[in-house]
Amino acid sequence: MALLAIALGTALLAATPASSQEDSSPARGDSTLGMVIETVVPSPSGQGYRIIGTDGRVVAYGDATFEGSVGDLALNQPIVDAFADGDDGGYVLVAEDGG
Repeated sequence: MALLAIALGTALLAATPASSQEDSSPARGDSTLGMVIETVVPSPSGQGYRIIGTDGRVVAYGDATFEGSVGDLALNQPIVDAFADGDDGGYVLVAEDGG
């Protein structure tokens, strides 16, 4: 998998996978335009990652699973953090108000 460098707090204008000979799979999840990146969460194996937007959208690459997002919900406060939830590939999104 190719390395990815992302400046947090910048807009992701198009979600395209970091491609290499080993991984040419498309991005999975809410790969829409205008996503402001809050954080990146690696998969348990380290062979994938999820990009998390401040609006709750999630885009998965590599072997990272897409387990859903809250990008279609009206949030009271933006997402400010995310972390892996155990070894099963899940993740938790945390909003500024703790929600």
